[in-house]
Amino acid sequence: MGSESRSLRIDFLETFRTVCELKSFTKASQKLQKSQGGISQQITQLEDYFSAKLINRTSHGFSLTPEGQILFEKSREILQSVDQTKKEILEKSKVLSGKVTICASSTPGEYILPHFIAEFRAINPHVEFVVNISNSGVCLKKLQGKEYDLVAVGSLLEIKDTSGLLIHNMAEEEIVVICGQSHPVLQKASYNPDTSRYRIQSKELDNYSFIVREKQSGTQREFEKQYGKTFQVGLELNSPQAIITAVQDSKMLGILSAIVAKKAESAGLVSILEMEDLSPFIRKILLLRPKHAEISDVISKFWDYVVSNPFEIREEW
Repeated sequence: MGSESRSLRIDFLETFRTVCELKSFTKASQKLQKSQGGISQQITQLEDYFSAKLINRTSHGFSLTPEGQILFEKSREILQSVDQTKKEILEKSKVLSGKVTICASSTPGEYILPHFIAEFRAINPHVEFVVNISNSGVCLKKLQGKEYDLVAVGSLLEIKDTSGLLIHNMAEEEIVVICGQSHPVLQKASYNPDTSRYRIQSKELDNYSFIVREKQSGTQREFEKQYGKTFQVGLELNSPQAIITAVQDSKMLGILSAIVAKKAESAGLVSILEMEDLSPFIRKILLLRPKHAEISDVISKFWDYVVSNPFEIREEW
């Protein structure tokens, strides 16, 4: 065998495999639209590369040599691997574009989704996002009405049957009680320097009214479920910032996402209370989409990105 041809060409492997599968140079020539002479030359170059005879050719046809049989068996795996590699490279180089519409309640919409969106757009700069901030109740209705591609909420509210939904737990966060920094309830509390919060028995809150979010708010609904006892509502507001402002100038208490409360506490606007006799109020932040709805490639890619990248709420928030 010669040694002048020392490179392996993938198309020669494809030719070899076609000849073997059809058991005919003539049929392979017709299928590949190549001359029989060209096919014979490619087989010869493969034999040069492997330094082995691959095919025994006779007037009655041909048969594979033991070396040829090995190459025939391995060629399928090689060609499949090359094809898969090519697909993956093409997929990576493909420019992803399109629009993703999301209806989100305040906590995921303002503090969690922006991180995912910024990271995703750094990789896919041609993708456009439209995020509408509302309460959980409105978001869930928008999802049922198919007005948005995705919904991010802090509570499923009254939804019992979730069989038609795909649900991903993006994060877990705490709901806390806040008060003004000169609130009289602090006189009965002890300061915890490890958490920068005031520890108190929940019964000490019974004499005070609460400022809460609207009834369709996930924060409000999850707190009601976990607090375990009735409390007096003195004021209902539809935004976390409005609650912070109202708490500062009143003797009422507020219910907020810990992410929002921590920022207000760090700014010297409010104090955060923790119940000595109750477990922390923890809720899940959920991303949802209809299970059986047809979705675009860009929505599918963003969903997969969120699911495959765990999110952790940082303490400094």
